[in-house]
Amino acid sequence: MIRRINHTARKRIERRSLVITLDPAARAPIAATFCVDLDDYAFPRGSLVIAEAYGQARIARVELGKTGEGKLSQRFELPPFASPEGIHFRIKVIPPPPAEPKLLGLAESIAPEIGGDGASKSLLPVRRADLDQMVWRVDFEGPSGPVLEINQDLVAGTNYVRLAHFTALAHIEILRQILSEALSQGGVDEDPTAGSWQSRWIVLGAMLAGRECDSDGALEQVQQDWIRSACEGFARRRRALAVLNEAGKDDQ
Repeated sequence: MIRRINHTARKRIERRSLVITLDPAARAPIAATFCVDLDDYAFPRGSLVIAEAYGQARIARVELGKTGEGKLSQRFELPPFASPEGIHFRIKVIPPPPAEPKLLGLAESIAPEIGGDGASKSLLPVRRADLDQMVWRVDFEGPSGPVLEINQDLVAGTNYVRLAHFTALAHIEILRQILSEALSQGGVDEDPTAGSWQSRWIVLGAMLAGRECDSDGALEQVQQDWIRSACEGFARRRRALAVLNEAGKDDQ
């Protein structure tokens, strides 16, 4: 017999509470990293937090943890999926068994970031630009947040950002620059619904560093240490040294 879920009085989980990234560099199956912060929603302690990936006529379901455990950061492989195209997510909060399986909270139709490292479609758009002899730079002048500019005369074009050595070397510096700028502009929003680019990047930095950080605009030692921890966390997740060594074998 199918158990129906009671949707009465469920809470809508805001997009600001979630960072979901897909790693396109991972070999099949696709891997997803989740950073979910539900402390502001007052869900009953011990409720189950479930993520569902769907698309490509496939679905995958993983358990991220329980409410009351703080920020939930997990990385899972999604065996049904061999590519990131068309994948969306929903996040559900339900009571643990044997309680009635009613839906306490829901976030629906979440489009993930692509990259998992700060160089994603949503967080960091890429465009070609006249950079003279510079290969790349991060532009902070636009109202929507940073943009990664790639030299318009580069033969590989914007595909250059996906090459192994660029990921292993440049992405770490890109992350450092953006986190520094986000903190120097005041850190996270006082209004949690604002969803500024600074807040989104700092949430990602917290996931990579394993701890939170904020700033009143001054980059003091505590902020510098946090930025370094976030960059080190990124390097570990992307196996930067191993990737670079493997790519270097072709040049020997």
